[in-house]
Amino acid sequence: MIDEYIVALRYLRSGLSVIPIQTDGTKRPAFNVLPEVCCLKARRQKRTWDPFKYRHASEGEVLEWFCWDDRAIGIVCGSISGMLEVIDFDDGSLFEPWKYLAGSIVDRLPVVSTGGN
Repeated sequence: MIDEYIVALRYLRSGLSVIPIQTDGTKRPAFNVLPEVCCLKARRQKRTWDPFKYRHASEGEVLEWFCWDDRAIGIVCGSISGMLEVIDFDDGSLFEPWKYLAGSIVDRLPVVSTGGN
């Protein structure tokens, strides 16, 4: 838990937008700790990660999310995180054909294999 907090804080300080996600391999946000916002469509308050598309979490929020409970770190892509982009292959067998088609650019990209489904 403390390790996730330290890593999340480093990501935040480097300009990335971080959010807490479930540790069950689903990569779903940890909605129970995210802020509530008014959802006009549903006519009720709703917990969402949407604010972190437009603002970075505070260091206090990062402390609350990652220091005490078992949560993984999600990073919000796009302009909030310096135009970060991620290609996620849910079916790992598709990576090699994509790598062949993408050509030499792949050699300059970080590639990570996660323990997800």
